[in-house]
Amino acid sequence: MIEPEQVFEVSCTMPSMKNNILTLFISLSLLHVMGSTLGFSRICLASEALRELQVREEVWIESDRVKLLDLLHADSLPEEWKNLMAEIDLGQAPTVGNDKFIASRSLRSYLDQLLTSRGLDASRVELALPLDQVTIKRQAKQIARGEIEEIFRSHILSNAPWRPEDMEIQGITYSGLTDLPAGKISHFVESNPKERYIGNVILTIHFHVDGTKKRSLRVAGKVQLYQEVVVAARPLSRNDTVGENDIQVQRVQVGENPDRFALSPTQVIGRRLLRDTGLYQPLLLNELDAPLALKKGATVTILYEQPGLRISARGQAREDGRMGKTIRVLNMQTNRTVPSEIVDEGTVRAIP
Repeated sequence: MIEPEQVFEVSCTMPSMKNNILTLFISLSLLHVMGSTLGFSRICLASEALRELQVREEVWIESDRVKLLDLLHADSLPEEWKNLMAEIDLGQAPTVGNDKFIASRSLRSYLDQLLTSRGLDASRVELALPLDQVTIKRQAKQIARGEIEEIFRSHILSNAPWRPEDMEIQGITYSGLTDLPAGKISHFVESNPKERYIGNVILTIHFHVDGTKKRSLRVAGKVQLYQEVVVAARPLSRNDTVGENDIQVQRVQVGENPDRFALSPTQVIGRRLLRDTGLYQPLLLNELDAPLALKKGATVTILYEQPGLRISARGQAREDGRMGKTIRVLNMQTNRTVPSEIVDEGTVRAIP
């Protein structure tokens, strides 16, 4: 006994008679079982005249399963016969772009058995079939490029840590088929858990039809980030201490490492440059240091402090230093060099 699922075999769009046109055989006993299972009696169906069955040469399917009614011109069918044909499952529908076929000769034999099992004289029902075969195709919907790009953009704008108005998304590309079976289409976007949504971004869009995943597209694009950053209002030299008049704020593209840029004047004013900076060039945080409190050769007061004792001596800085840092200082009275912590621009504290 052959199950209804065996009605089709997958075949390419250019079938060979030997391999790809399915010979359809369903035994008479199976038809009886199917009829009783579906709740239709021979008397009930025979009560309404069935004069002809017209079979389509090309059938477009919208669902995942093919029903016998899909193969027929249903307008001339009595209602009870429509209901029966709609319940008979012939098997899995083809995927988009891969047709399936039923030989007309085999389908005629199957329909004769079906009519006989329902108490009709098959010879009295006119069967109009295609000359060679019935072609089964899957109804498809093509996803427009604009729709794919919008999904890509929307996901980035919703998930990136940056303000949407600071981002520019360009160069969106993808590969793969964009045809989907007909039905209710939904999608899910998958990204790398470590995705930063800046620079080159790759996402995978999974498309579902009626709740079942049918297609996945890998989509890539580039995200450019623009921010208001602090730039030099005039050429600045290494070791210059940045003042309020030395800088201004401009909107620039910050690349893939936006954290290196100073976004506020308060982040740079009073700090020392570690390299020369040209006009309108951004001031980078890793190229700024605290201002020098002392320069090499400066005269300072050395404080020697112990519990209950505080004395001072005149000294000379032997190297540049910033507030709180330790430098070498020459005690000009003893002519000895002592490590000292910078307290302010004229004072250091000797470290025991």
